[in-house]
Amino acid sequence: MRPAAGPRYGPGGERLKAASVRVFTSCSAVSTVTAAAVLTSGIRDPVRVSVCLRPAGRHTSSPSTAASLLRSLNRPIRLLRDGRLTTAAGWSRWKSFRTPGKNGAVRGYLAESADAVTLPQIWPGLRHVDFYVDTQVFALNRVMGAALRLPAGAQMLVRLAPLGLPLARLAGSERGGYIVETADADGHVAVTALIAQRRSYMAAVLPATLAAKSLAGGSEQPPGVVPPDRHTDPDELFAELARLGIDKLIDS
Repeated sequence: MRPAAGPRYGPGGERLKAASVRVFTSCSAVSTVTAAAVLTSGIRDPVRVSVCLRPAGRHTSSPSTAASLLRSLNRPIRLLRDGRLTTAAGWSRWKSFRTPGKNGAVRGYLAESADAVTLPQIWPGLRHVDFYVDTQVFALNRVMGAALRLPAGAQMLVRLAPLGLPLARLAGSERGGYIVETADADGHVAVTALIAQRRSYMAAVLPATLAAKSLAGGSEQPPGVVPPDRHTDPDELFAELARLGIDKLIDS
């Protein structure tokens, strides 16, 4: 069920409406897939959403993705805590995520995501929104965490990045995943995990493809900033992901 309240995008959103312009911001895994997972979680009034990205390093390790990750290391990043945007150092903490079925638990390290800004516009009752990354490259998570405890550790990692990329492509995982934990005020937690043996990166591409297809077909989305929960129909999104070999597992 979609939230009853509309998003609050301020004067910018009103100008877009007046100009009859539609903007689909964060139309990717972040935040479209996240919002779809929350909508189908069975939790109507979420107070916490935590996400763990597990990229398929053999396919997604590139200078641009490495630069994006390294820019967050030990730098102030935004997350939602107690209903307010605050900052914490990237990679300064970790969280364990359980995955449905017999896949066990995984550990992700704190990174930045647009979810901290976009999701509270849809669910004003959210108190905590955070995002974590598990590189899935053997020992890399812990090596990065240890390096950041050293003076100038982040700068050292930046300098070593060109050497590390070939290793990440060689030792990185072929398998990828995206885990969304949704919790309510009573402590109920629903876990949605997207798991793919290959081509998990399609989860980041598909939302924009479906949104463009909908617009080309005459979508009647109202002008303004279109919130992530309305970028595409969640059932259609997950059905298309399944067709691409990206399975949705649920534990609630």
